[in-house]
Amino acid sequence: MSLDEWDIEITPTQLENFLRKYKKPAVKVLEILGRNQPFYHAVHTPIGKELLKNLMDRLDVLSEKLVSGEMSAEERAEYQVCRTMLQDWSQKITKYQQLTNKIKD
Repeated sequence: MSLDEWDIEITPTQLENFLRKYKKPAVKVLEILGRNQPFYHAVHTPIGKELLKNLMDRLDVLSEKLVSGEMSAEERAEYQVCRTMLQDWSQKITKYQQLTNKIKD
């Protein structure tokens, strides 16, 4: 899945039907989406797409090593740092974009 495919819009009616049908599990899904909102916004900026793509590519390589059991202690530490950076960058990119939009307005 490419980052461009993440541009999803949900109508209020669709959301209401989802909540009505799935109740508590639907609330859990919305909580998860809310926690990941900074990442979602970050991937919709040019600089965010580039930075996050590079980081995600590295995480893919490290994840394969983790799954195969071929990960060294140094790579394990790098994996943890990359995961933290992914969350941190997402929040910072989103905040930057929001401030930029305020200035433009």
